[in-house]
Amino acid sequence: RDFAVDWGAFLDTKESLPMWALASFAADPMYNLPLYRDNAKSWKTFNEFFYREFNGADKKGQSPLRPIAEPGNNNAIVSSADCTYEQVYPIDDEGRVLGLNGLPTSVNLKHTHNVTTIAELLQDEELAKAFNGGTFVHYFLSPFDYHRFHSPADGKVKACKAVQGKVFLDVELGADGEFHAPDSSEGGYEFQQARGVFVVDTGGPAGLVASVPIGMAQVSGVDMYTKMEGKKVKKGDEFGKFMFGGSDTILLFQKNPNLYLWTKDPGHNPIHFQFGQVAAYWEVK
Repeated sequence: RDFAVDWGAFLDTKESLPMWALASFAADPMYNLPLYRDNAKSWKTFNEFFYREFNGADKKGQSPLRPIAEPGNNNAIVSSADCTYEQVYPIDDEGRVLGLNGLPTSVNLKHTHNVTTIAELLQDEELAKAFNGGTFVHYFLSPFDYHRFHSPADGKVKACKAVQGKVFLDVELGADGEFHAPDSSEGGYEFQQARGVFVVDTGGPAGLVASVPIGMAQVSGVDMYTKMEGKKVKKGDEFGKFMFGGSDTILLFQKNPNLYLWTKDPGHNPIHFQFGQVAAYWEVK
């Protein structure tokens, strides 16, 4: 963790973003820098570049480049980040995430930590009970993705906090040359990294919806806007941002047998969402 903290401190300095580095990002079309160029003067450090805002973003982080689907309709839960679907897991009635084998996870990761429950993920026993019998959905952010987070629904913010965790190197380089988070809740890394916890009370049938951004490997910087707790938000309002690197995010839903998740495109490829696009329907009507 000391290394992660020191590295993060360096990435808050001007030396972390030399002109040649910025030019290399600009030359790579995967980073889509024209979508952010209006804010280029604010990129003095690597972190400022990394959590760059879209052109035209307002004070709540909403931009015309990322229209919010079905505003005012909490039957449509939107993606809280630009991210790619990885896997969905049921949560049993005791709050344990079930692995791909259908059994509760209870695995010792790197001989340092056993992970079993949503309470561990949220670091809040009472809040976690709301998700007993619910659904855990895992998404992955690539290094070139936009790295701010946004509310998946309208409602009142029940929790907005950072949780510090252990930092492990659980990111692999895939055959396509992209960073990849091994999709195995049995591995438990979702419960290990520094993370944020954002829970919104929709005040309607969807109940509580949680978004849990997770720093990976040295990518452990999660900046949560904690003053939002207790306040009302609209779908798409920004609630935090990552610093220095690729990351994960989790959506948690309460118990609902009719929950419909968008996961694969017509070609059966995992969907890459833009924040504000529909990730789930509480009920298909």
